[in-house]
Amino acid sequence: MRSFGIFMAVVLLALSGSTIDCARAQDPCAGVTCRPGDTCVNGRCYPIDCTACPSGMCNPDGTCLDLCQGKVCGIGTVCDNGNCVPDPLCQGVVCAAGLVCDKGRCVPDPCRTIVCGPGKVCDKGSCVPDPLCQGVVCAAGLVCDKGRCIPDPCHGIKCPIGKICKRGNCIDPRCERVFCRPGTVCEQGRCVKDPCWRVLCRKGYVCVKGSCVPAP
Repeated sequence: MRSFGIFMAVVLLALSGSTIDCARAQDPCAGVTCRPGDTCVNGRCYPIDCTACPSGMCNPDGTCLDLCQGKVCGIGTVCDNGNCVPDPLCQGVVCAAGLVCDKGRCVPDPCRTIVCGPGKVCDKGSCVPDPLCQGVVCAAGLVCDKGRCIPDPCHGIKCPIGKICKRGNCIDPRCERVFCRPGTVCEQGRCVKDPCWRVLCRKGYVCVKGSCVPAP
């Protein structure tokens, strides 16, 4: 019995040694612990050098950090080192009215009829926060637009129930993204004839449904 126990101990020891050797053969860095700032390459620790990376930054394992991963750029722009820049494929491309260059081709402009308020820009047909205003804090009565603080056209304006203020005017929310031609106005999300088109009111009066009434 004693000799059988010794035999089994030798077998288990041999098996455990072969397992370790196999793991090291598959990954020479298995079991290697490097100090902070170093990374293991082929079983040895080396200082992490990020200077060769385009971004100048790298992951803990030493691979370059991709600053464009997950970043979405608008039409006509591409991501370069974490920033959205003009698409070189669109350089020199001139598109007709209502079209915009995307990946070197002229496509319908989804922002053609979209008018966004201060602090917003149109991106793929929707008004989104202006990246130039990120981190910009304006004083009361001011709002950020294109990276600078300007008077807020909606400051102090109280709209009736069911209306919202946009660019200093109280409008139907359904008209927020509707752009109407001169002579027409948006009502309930549709462009209709503007009864105040070319109506001039004297000082202190405003046009409401085609008639001049005292300004509120």
